[in-house]
Amino acid sequence: LSQAKEGNFQSLALTVDFSWYGNRERDIRNGFTIPPAYTLNQMYEALKKPAWTWDFLSNPAYKYALIKDDVPADSLAAFINSQIYPAFSWKDAEWLCSEWSGPKAIKGICRPED
Repeated sequence: LSQAKEGNFQSLALTVDFSWYGNRERDIRNGFTIPPAYTLNQMYEALKKPAWTWDFLSNPAYKYALIKDDVPADSLAAFINSQIYPAFSWKDAEWLCSEWSGPKAIKGICRPED
C-alpha cells in the first residue's frame, strides 16, 4: 500500500475472486509456461511476426510495478500462488479500503451474500 502511494497511484482496485490458481487448460494446451519454454513452434511463430519479435528482443523485460520479483518463477502456478494470500477476508478488504484515501473498486464479487 505504501509502495502504491509513493508511486502516485490514484485509485485502488481490489480483486476478490482470485484466491487460488485455476486450472488454465488453454495455457497447458498452448504450452504457456513461466519461465518460458521456447519451442520450435514458438520460434516459428516469432519469425512470422518480425516487428513484434524485434521489439520483444530489443527492449527490457516488462515488469509490473507491485509484483514481487524476488519469487522464483518455476511455474505459472507457483508464481501466481506466491502473489496471493488465500486467507484474505472481508475484514482485510474493509481495512485496506479504510487505509486508501483515493477512489476504490472491488472486482469479482460473484454471490449476493458477498
